[in-house]
Amino acid sequence: AILLPHNPAPIRLIDLYAQGVVLYVPGEPLIHKWIWANRPFGGFDGMPVYRSMPTQAFPNTSSVPPPAGHPPFSGTAYLARWAITQHIPDRRYWLQYTEWELMPGLARFAGIPELLTKLRGRSVQRVEELRETMSAYLQARRADALAWWRAALAE
Repeated sequence: AILLPHNPAPIRLIDLYAQGVVLYVPGEPLIHKWIWANRPFGGFDGMPVYRSMPTQAFPNTSSVPPPAGHPPFSGTAYLARWAITQHIPDRRYWLQYTEWELMPGLARFAGIPELLTKLRGRSVQRVEELRETMSAYLQARRADALAWWRAALAE
């Protein structure tokens, strides 16, 4: 399947990944063309309510403020002034924490010619390698989740 990321937190990605579907996704820098520029996430064309930020910190929460200077890049600055050439370090920084980057076994392409070459030249062996990588990652995630839930419910 070929997926063009429409937001940083996709549901479709993990669904297809868990089924062992080999996924072709854009790599950097091409991925930035889609992942941040969307209405549901609050991209530059999103409704004002999606792009709004609270004016003050919430005093009665259990959250801990981040250390000084962290995160080093804004996750929302690009919303105020959109340009494909603006806020590139910010977007690159936050991309590394998305499933588009964290999940191993995704077949990345830099453009349509490379995608077509990869599709035409894929082998059964390469498909199996990608599926094994994806399966191992999912098994490790499930083990982590089960360990957390067992610990949380044991109290």
